[in-house]
Amino acid sequence: MNLSKRAAFLIVPVLLASYVLVAVAVYYAERSSVERLEQARLSNKLTELRSTFSVYASFADSYLFALSESEALHQFLLEQDNSYRQQALGSKLEAALGNLTRQRSDYLSFTVFGPAAVPEFYFASTDNPFSEISSVELDQARQAWLSGGLSGVSLERTETGDSLLIHHKLIDRRTFAAPLATQRENSVLVQIAVELNAFDQQLAELVEAYDARVTWSEESGPRPRLLEHEVRLLPSLYLRVEPDERFVAKQLTTLAQGLAIGALVLSGLCALLLTSLMRRFITEPVAELEHQLNDVMHGQRNRIDIQSRDEIGRLAQRFQQLYGQLSDAYRRSRELAERDTLTELPNRNHFYEMAVRELKAASDHGYHVALLYIDLDHFKFVNDKYGHSVGDALLKSFSQRAGVLVKQETERSPRAGQAILARLAGDEFAVLLYRYQDENHCERVAQALLGLVEGGYRFEMGSYPVTCSVGIARYPQDGHTITQLISNADTAMYQAKNGGKNQVAFYSQELARQARWSLEIEHQLKAIDFDEEFFLTYMPILDGRGRIAGCEALLRWYSPVLGAVRPDQFIPIAERTGLYSKLDRWVIAQALSDFAALSKMIGRQVQLSINLSSAELTGGDVDRYIGEQIRLLSVPAEMIEVEMTETVGVDASRQRDQLLHRLRDLGLQIAIDDFGTGYTSMMQMLEYPVDKIKLDRSFVERLMLPGNFALLEPIISLCHARGLKVTAEGVETEAQAQALIDSGCDLLQGFLYGQPMRLAEFELWLQKHQRDTQS
Repeated sequence: MNLSKRAAFLIVPVLLASYVLVAVAVYYAERSSVERLEQARLSNKLTELRSTFSVYASFADSYLFALSESEALHQFLLEQDNSYRQQALGSKLEAALGNLTRQRSDYLSFTVFGPAAVPEFYFASTDNPFSEISSVELDQARQAWLSGGLSGVSLERTETGDSLLIHHKLIDRRTFAAPLATQRENSVLVQIAVELNAFDQQLAELVEAYDARVTWSEESGPRPRLLEHEVRLLPSLYLRVEPDERFVAKQLTTLAQGLAIGALVLSGLCALLLTSLMRRFITEPVAELEHQLNDVMHGQRNRIDIQSRDEIGRLAQRFQQLYGQLSDAYRRSRELAERDTLTELPNRNHFYEMAVRELKAASDHGYHVALLYIDLDHFKFVNDKYGHSVGDALLKSFSQRAGVLVKQETERSPRAGQAILARLAGDEFAVLLYRYQDENHCERVAQALLGLVEGGYRFEMGSYPVTCSVGIARYPQDGHTITQLISNADTAMYQAKNGGKNQVAFYSQELARQARWSLEIEHQLKAIDFDEEFFLTYMPILDGRGRIAGCEALLRWYSPVLGAVRPDQFIPIAERTGLYSKLDRWVIAQALSDFAALSKMIGRQVQLSINLSSAELTGGDVDRYIGEQIRLLSVPAEMIEVEMTETVGVDASRQRDQLLHRLRDLGLQIAIDDFGTGYTSMMQMLEYPVDKIKLDRSFVERLMLPGNFALLEPIISLCHARGLKVTAEGVETEAQAQALIDSGCDLLQGFLYGQPMRLAEFELWLQKHQRDTQS
C-alpha cells in the first residue's frame, strides 16, 4: 500500500471525527452564547421596562409635589365659599395643572379628597367633559384615609386592564404641610393618578416575544431560574417574567441540526478532495517542502523556495499575496475605525481609548492631565450660507493648523509633555494634554488655538467669521474619568460662549454652580406669575442744575424660590429661551400705567425711559403694542423714551432700522444705552435714528482717568453736533458730576442722586429732594 492510500485511510476517519468534535464544541459554545444572549436581551428589556416605570413614577411624584405647593391649591383650600372654590379657584387650579401637563400619558387625573375620602375637586386630562373619578381611584383614596399614613404610592389595574399609578399625600388645610396625627379631620388628601400607557405596551410586547408568564408580588420571590428575571418597581411591588422553556430549546434544535448536516457534508467533500489530490499533488511537494524546511532549520538557507509550477506552488503564491492583502486591509480598517475620515484625526472612540490609558497612567504615577474642549463659533452659519464643501474644507484646514500648533507647543519645552488632538463630532474638537509639568501649559495651548481664529478664520477658500470657544477641565480636580472631564470641559466651553465667544474658560465648582443656577432661573421663568414676582423700580435722571428731567423704569424680580435675582442674570436667559417678548410687554404696560402717578408726584410730565430687549429690535411688532398701550392709557408719546443697548448695532439690520423708524413715527424718543461697552465705532452710532446717547458707567470711569479725561468734552461735543443729548450713567461722586457738567453733559444718573426705587419710595425721595433743593 503506497503513501497516498495509507494517507487516505488515516485522514478520512480523523477528518470525520474532527468535524464531529468541532460541531459538538461549536454547539455547546453556541448553546451557552444563545442562553446568555437571551438572558441579556430579557434583562435589557426589563431594565427598559423599569426605566419606563421610573419615568412615570418620577413624573407623578413631581406633579404631586408641584401641585401641592402651588398657590392655586392653597387658595382653593383656604376659600370657604364652595361655589367660588369650584368655579374660580377650581378653574385656576385646573389651569395650573394644565400648565404642567406635557402629554406624558393618555390619562392623568388630580383629585382633592375631604375627610372620609369625599372628592372636593377632580380634574382629568380627557376629552370627555363629563368624566368622573374611577372606582379604582376612589377605593385607593379610602384605603389611604384608613391606613393613617401621610403619603403613599401604588400600582392598580383599571376595569379595562390598564395600569394606573396612584400617588397620594395628606395636607393640612391651614398649614399646607403634613398634618399631625390629631389633626387629620382638618386635612385633605391630594391624589395624582397616571395611566402607564408606554409601560403596558412594553410589557405586552415582552410577553408576546417570549410567550412569557408575568407574576406580580409584594415581596421578592426565590432566586430566578434560567431566563427568569425579576425587577423591583415599588418598595412593595415586584414583577417576575418567566419565558416559555421551549423558547430557547427551539433555537438550539435548529442549531444542532445545521451543525450536524454541515459536519457530514464537509467531511465527505474534504475526504473526496483529499483522496483525489493526495496522489498527484501532495507526496512529492511535501517531501520537497520537508527538505527545504530542514535546510532552513539547519541554517543552510534563508527562505523556502517553491520550485514547482503546479497547483500547490501557485496556491502558495496566491496565499502569500492574499496574506499581504489581508494585512494591508487589516491595517487600513484599523485606521478607518480609529480615524476621522475628513480630518484624519483620531475619532471619538479612539480618543476615548487613548484618554482612558493616559488617565490610568496619570493615576498610577501622578501625572498632570488636561482636556481642552473646542467648539467653532458660527460654523453652522458658514456651513448653511456657503455650503458643506466650504464647511468641510474649513474643518480640514483648521484641524491641520491646530495639529501643527499643538505639536509646536508640546515640543517647545521638555516640561510640556505630550498631546492628542481629536475630532469628536461636527465642529467640536478636543485636545488631551498629559504628562506635562508646567501648570500654565494648558492655558497657553488654549490661547494659541484662539490665535488661529483671531478676527475670523482665513484660508485658501476665503475669510469667514468663525472663532472658537475653549473649555478646560483638569485631572483630578475636575473629574477622574474621561466622561467626567469631557462633560465638565463642555460646561466650561459653554461658559466661554456665554462670555462673548472666542474665549477660554476653566471648569470650576463655581462654574457648575452658575450652570445649575441658570437652569433653575430658566425653570422658574417658565412657571412665573409676572404680577406676583416682578415689579418696577424708578431711578431719577437730573439735569446740570439738579432738577428732575426724567426717570428710568428698571425691572426687578424677587422669586419665592430663588430670592432676589439680578436683571443681568435672568434677562439673557429670557432672551435665549424666547420669553423676552412677554417680559418687555409686561414692563411696557406697567411703566405706562405708572406714568400718571409719576407725573403727579413730580408736578409735571417728565421723560420716562423704558428698556427694550435687544432681541425685540430684530423682529416682532413691539411698536404696535406700545402704540396700543399709549392710546389706551392716554400717555403722551413724546414723553416716552425707548432705550436699546449699543451691542445690537454691531451687525446692520434692515429689520432693526425699520423698527426704530416705526417707533419714532409713534412720537417716541430713542436712546442708545450702555454706550462704550460694545464694539461699534462712534461714527456708526451717530448714524442711527436716535435722540440720545447714554454713556455707560464703566465708560465714564475710564474717561475720568487722567490719560483719557481730555476725550470727554470732544465726545460730548460730537454728540451735540449731531443733535443728540448725552446722559451719563453711574455718577456716584460730586467730582464726577461736576466734571461731566463742565464738559457739557446734559443729564446725570447715578447713586449720587438716587438708586432704583418703587413708587412709594420714589415719592419719599422726591419730597426730600424738593426740600433740599428749596433750602
